[in-house]
Amino acid sequence: IIISAILRIMHSLIFFGSDRYSAVALSALLASGLYPLASLTVVTDHHEGGSPVEQLSLSHGLKPTYYPTTPEEKSKFILHLSSISSLLESGTPPLRLCASFDHLIPQDITKFFGGNLYNLHPSLLPQYRNVSPVQYAIALGDQVTGITLFRISPGIDNGEIIAQAEEPILPEDTTATLTPRLFTKGAQLFIDFLQGSVPCNPADDYKVRNLVDAPLIFTKRLTRNSGYIEWSILHQLLQNKAVALGESKNELLNLRLEREKTKSSHLASSIYLLDLMRALNPWPTVWSLVPSKKGELRITLVHKGPLSSPQTPRILLAGKPKPISYSDFAKYYL
Repeated sequence: IIISAILRIMHSLIFFGSDRYSAVALSALLASGLYPLASLTVVTDHHEGGSPVEQLSLSHGLKPTYYPTTPEEKSKFILHLSSISSLLESGTPPLRLCASFDHLIPQDITKFFGGNLYNLHPSLLPQYRNVSPVQYAIALGDQVTGITLFRISPGIDNGEIIAQAEEPILPEDTTATLTPRLFTKGAQLFIDFLQGSVPCNPADDYKVRNLVDAPLIFTKRLTRNSGYIEWSILHQLLQNKAVALGESKNELLNLRLEREKTKSSHLASSIYLLDLMRALNPWPTVWSLVPSKKGELRITLVHKGPLSSPQTPRILLAGKPKPISYSDFAKYYL
């Protein structure tokens, strides 16, 4: 069901995507005109109300295929691929591109695709492998990141690098603003690759340019607790007081403090907090539980004005419609 309909087309593409960043890449591919709609198959997740990729596909008259989620469905999918292997051998197999696809392709399917499965990863690999590269790059104070086109192989983001492109991290960038730019640039990388205008064996400097000041970091999937900072530590950061490595259990903050130890420059603590807020915007945000004189309060930090300014964040109390200044929060609650 998933692939048989397009095997009759000699040059075709199967696009795997899950979210709005996937939709950015797919939109760029559609705008390129490189693939006629009849030669394009979109595989996405089934969400109530439709995922951004599903909505974009339907707006172009494409009926998306939904990626199997249960072991039984995946087994049938693999069997179906096997049943059509002779057709793949007799023609030109379609290329496959993953862009912000929220699933790890099983190894048996990866091997079956025979090297024609590619992925766009929003970092300069091998730095920031895995699922949260943009958030880590901003939280750790990087000024440059990029997008990598690589050939998927068994393992996580460790396949052959086809091409990379750098992208500056602007002072006002958040994860929500930087990621679309990366996937737009990544789609163009893939188009250039198909047209033969990027090297198949990029220079070694692609692999090391992002490692000059920092060791390799394997990122982790963010959870709600990724934005939690103990109030005693957050209070210090809000007052621009120094925080020592290990005082907090927040992993991103500790990684930043560890990195800054190796640099000659000394940044204000408020910069660490600002960068963490930018990284965790729009989710999961920076938050804490405060033992106030009115009982324990859950607060979220929001920023007044552009995030490029290190001005004191504002405090949004759970259940309240508007944030208040730190000075008012200290006056009435601490």
